[in-house]
Amino acid sequence: MLLDRVQRGAVHHEVVLMALLCATLLGVFVHVERRAPYPLVGLALFRNGPYVALTLTGAAANTATVMFLFVVPLSLQGPWGLSAVAAGTAFLLPSLAMAVAGPLAGRVTTRGAAPAMAACLGGGALGLLGLALAPGLLAYLVAATFCGAALGLANALTLIATQGIVRPERAGEASGVTKTVITVAAGLGVALAGSVTGHDAPAAEAAARTALLATAATCAAACAVLLLWMRTVRIRARWAGARDAGKGPLRQAGSVPR
Repeated sequence: MLLDRVQRGAVHHEVVLMALLCATLLGVFVHVERRAPYPLVGLALFRNGPYVALTLTGAAANTATVMFLFVVPLSLQGPWGLSAVAAGTAFLLPSLAMAVAGPLAGRVTTRGAAPAMAACLGGGALGLLGLALAPGLLAYLVAATFCGAALGLANALTLIATQGIVRPERAGEASGVTKTVITVAAGLGVALAGSVTGHDAPAAEAAARTALLATAATCAAACAVLLLWMRTVRIRARWAGARDAGKGPLRQAGSVPR
């Protein structure tokens, strides 16, 4: 049904209307929360820069995952010419890699969640690029398996990373907001993925390649944001350490000349 509606162009208008409705409801929610004496979500949470950065990069990872799960099976049946059964069988290994990667994220410490997430986003970008440029079916499946593992791990790390940078008493609130954001991003990913349907074989192949390249660029940008944030944190920590060292006992006692 969804594919038929995409082909008729009906989904585009519905997506625009739903986006406007969501924006309106969000505005009403913010207005109510600002006036409430005991708000459900403290708006100060959105002034936490690291939390916002990790949530947005997690949304990018979830969008990429949806695009991956939508585009790859269609490409196996379309440009690669596999039957539905053969395409499903071929996609078992990437699906298994994604499923196994999620529980493995639980072994990552809170401190290491952000670096691991950046690495996974970078790996996901490379995997998506490999899917777009794969010269043969075997290379395509290898890239899909690698990409599934990287994106599965990145998705699972999102909640771990965001809960590690908020106060313990706000962890539930923060995880709820993060989950909402990445779920909305997944819905947008489904809408964007619909652009690869409703074409003949050459056009479908070009649309799938474009979608994969755009998703790879999104993952790369999210990875760059995380790396920039981690670098900023390290620089600030170094400056703070140098400032504290300059306020040692000797300087405080006036023994060190100015």
